[in-house]
Amino acid sequence: MKLKHVLLGLSFFVSALSFAQQAKKEVLFTIDGKPYYTDEFIRVYNKNLDLVKDDSQKDLNNYLDLFIGYKLKVQKANKLGLQEGQNYKNELKSYRNQLSRNYVTDTKVTQELIDEAYARSLKEIRASHILFLVDENAAPADTLKAYNKAMDARKKLLAGADFGKLAAEVSEDPSAKENQGDLGYFSAFRMVYAFESGAYNTKKGKCLNRYVRALATTL
Repeated sequence: MKLKHVLLGLSFFVSALSFAQQAKKEVLFTIDGKPYYTDEFIRVYNKNLDLVKDDSQKDLNNYLDLFIGYKLKVQKANKLGLQEGQNYKNELKSYRNQLSRNYVTDTKVTQELIDEAYARSLKEIRASHILFLVDENAAPADTLKAYNKAMDARKKLLAGADFGKLAAEVSEDPSAKENQGDLGYFSAFRMVYAFESGAYNTKKGKCLNRYVRALATTL
């Protein structure tokens, strides 16, 4: 291991913690040619400062020794290939799942969705749709083409066209030829969520225009 002369200003760097965020990133030391920087050391030191019970570890020089020892252990483990072991991978996956839980789960939003689903389950609605299919990986030009079809159909409906007849004529849902786009009665969890929300939030007899893949009217 080659330790660089820890910058003459390192003591100032970390002791003057109020200026730490503005400190210039410098190489603190290198291990087998791999540099480790002052900003990482300062960040870790500040993060753990209040968690350390042993006051000796709060000493800058002692903490630097601990930091270097940690990096040496990590470097040795990588050389031995321990990071490829299945136990390590399983443990790392467990940590990732644990850390991500707070970011992917919002209890407030979850409760709101539960309340919304319950409220919708108490009331069935009936809607009809005109469907224009778009592949999940469609090119922008194809998406625009389907959008223009939907907007053209919407204009006709707003101009007074009969919904059922128009659905049988232009809808890409094969069943529209028979049912004229009528989806019957449904409540929560029976349709794609975006369509469900649009249908529940659209006034009776009005045309839904917030769902890109289809037009619908609430009956």
